[in-house]
Amino acid sequence: MIAAKYIAYDALASISVVASVFVLASLVRLGSFKSSFTMLLVSLHVSLIMEIVTIFPYAYTSSDTLCTAIGVTHHYFSLMNILVVALLVEAHRSMVLRDMFGSRYLILKYGLYVIILFPLIILLALIGDTMTAKPGTADGPWCVLSFEDTTWSLVLYSLWIWIFLFWSILSTLYTGWRISQSDHLLAKKFFSSIGLYVLIAVNSWLPRAIEKAIIYTHPNYTTNHFVSSYPRRRFDDDDAR
Repeated sequence: MIAAKYIAYDALASISVVASVFVLASLVRLGSFKSSFTMLLVSLHVSLIMEIVTIFPYAYTSSDTLCTAIGVTHHYFSLMNILVVALLVEAHRSMVLRDMFGSRYLILKYGLYVIILFPLIILLALIGDTMTAKPGTADGPWCVLSFEDTTWSLVLYSLWIWIFLFWSILSTLYTGWRISQSDHLLAKKFFSSIGLYVLIAVNSWLPRAIEKAIIYTHPNYTTNHFVSSYPRRRFDDDDAR
């Protein structure tokens, strides 16, 4: 039963990767890289592919070093993914509403640098020696990546994730409302495209946030889920005593 569960997990993850590859191929072939939207969508699907590739069970559990490298890589692309969603919402807001700052053009000019460089803040956890990793077991086939304390987890990862998500939610609702004042059909298209990206992002991170809150408040809580997505405090036998 357990093996079947992981096979099904691998199958679904593989389908997601293949779907993103097809989207990337379409964007490269038909899109214009002079458009901020093409650049953001390419970045979004690259980050999605890397986020998925780094969570295949039993693939990276051979050593602590490999676990750490894969865990950090997953955190990097997870943060990148949410950042790209926020920039995608902002680019659409700038296009359909009056924007004195010209956000869409700034994103086209500097967005790729921000997308690549900002998520590197996760490396500060390694420099400060505040992150540990260990391979999974037969009951938990994923690498466990742990922060030494809650503060580092919040400052380097969780806080930014939810800042970007809340900004995306508020900006999407405001932009959709403004559009609906003059064109209901355009507002419907906006919510069914950009709004869908935001909805998927929130739905994918809400369970992680709930589990992370449980882990922070109940250190004895254990799970064999993929916990690289939810950095947690280190807990070992000494703590139990």
